Amino acid sequence: MNTPEFLHYISIASILGFSGLGGCIGEGLAGWGGLGIVARQPQVSRELYRALFMGLVLVETGPIIALVLALVLLFQGAPTTVGAALGECGIAFVISCTTMSMCIASGNVVRSALESMGKQPFI
Repeated sequence: MNTPEFLHYISIASILGFSGLGGCIGEGLAGWGGLGIVARQPQVSRELYRALFMGLVLVETGPIIALVLALVLLFQGAPTTVGAALGECGIAFVISCTTMSMCIASGNVVRSALESMGKQPFI
């Protein structure tokens, strides 16, 4: 395996790894907020779980988009020069960092929304 091909597969692995890590952290934050509210107010669990699942869909869109981009890079083929491979590594770095931060931020938004739902008086 030559250097451009190695960098090609490292780029794909970094996209999948970091976006998956961000998705896990974001979903963990959202679930943490949801379970905390259900522990405090069990009667809101039905409404809360609906909002939680919609929020988890929001968090999960980032890794799915990153997966599609990684598959595009995978089936595009490895670059032939080291410069093109380094450019692909830069693209992979931007995609993975953006996806990771988006997932963590979305998880925090979902957690805050669930906490505000839990503070509302329900009968």
